[in-house]
Amino acid sequence: MTTTSKARIPVTLLTGFLGSGKTTLLNQLLQSDWAHGEPVALLINEFGSVGLDQQLIGETGFPMALLAGGCVCCAMQNTLLPTLKNLWMERNSGKFKPYQRIIIETTGLADPTSILATFVQAKWAAERHYIDGVITTVDAVFGMHQLNEHFEAVQQVTRADKLLITKADLVDSANLKILQQRLQALNPLAIIQTVQHGQIEPDQLFNLRKTITSLVSAFNPPALKLLNIDYKLPILYLNDKASIKTDKRIQSFIVQFDQPVDLERIKLGLSVVMGFCDQHLLRMKAILHTVQYANPVVLHAVQHLLFPEQVLEHWSKADQTSRVVFITADREERAMEGVLQEFRAVIERGA
Repeated sequence: MTTTSKARIPVTLLTGFLGSGKTTLLNQLLQSDWAHGEPVALLINEFGSVGLDQQLIGETGFPMALLAGGCVCCAMQNTLLPTLKNLWMERNSGKFKPYQRIIIETTGLADPTSILATFVQAKWAAERHYIDGVITTVDAVFGMHQLNEHFEAVQQVTRADKLLITKADLVDSANLKILQQRLQALNPLAIIQTVQHGQIEPDQLFNLRKTITSLVSAFNPPALKLLNIDYKLPILYLNDKASIKTDKRIQSFIVQFDQPVDLERIKLGLSVVMGFCDQHLLRMKAILHTVQYANPVVLHAVQHLLFPEQVLEHWSKADQTSRVVFITADREERAMEGVLQEFRAVIERGA
């Protein structure tokens, strides 16, 4: 029932607003000992026709392709799949050492949804690759301003499996803490970590969507409680569902199930929510105790894209409650409450 990823190439998506340190991080990674042990292919998306980031990264010895054409939108979708196919043929021809991972660095203006769509909707890509994680860099100095002024920055944050705060050494601890709190409010599903000069252990960047350690905090309801700072409203608990209001446009909701759920009913219920939200669904993540599997099942969705389920090796603790978290933008709370009640009803009809 589930799609195995053993024979497929993991894809790490590196995103973040303009000047947030993506290229510095990538440079440090490619110069580390890790890069020599695990060959990678690099795909770099640039806003213009000249690849500045490609020049900044310099000589790597790895296969590299420039995806020009602006933001990750129609032009990007038209170039990504042919580029993946070309790389695959060259990999199999022996032109270079077979890469074991792909890293895609997006332009700082990009909403990464279209890249994610390629690996879900394009059969050729989905059969040979899987999304291993989305990493978003956030500038500690300008991050708050960018989140205030550019919704693209908010979208990048809410899509992330991991948020890396860069240039943390250039701000004081009080401002850093406020930024961390805001990021957690925007995306309670993400792990947040600070980095300096792009230096981070490679094993902290990969396997983000299937390792149990990356899920421990994401589905712990107390982790969703907000601190009393001026740009957030207090958390609102509605029975076993929690709703968070933050940044005015963004809301997060949790729906919990104490008994094992039917995976197909969950997917049917998710189709109702995704149809209602469409592009307003910034992120969905679920960890499920299902009747089909003894081990936890994880689901991810962005907008209308539902990724194949992943079955993890074990539960991290005795609590096997199923939890589904939705992060939405510009959806009226009462309307969301109604559609989530319908979501629950669809699942419970199959119980």
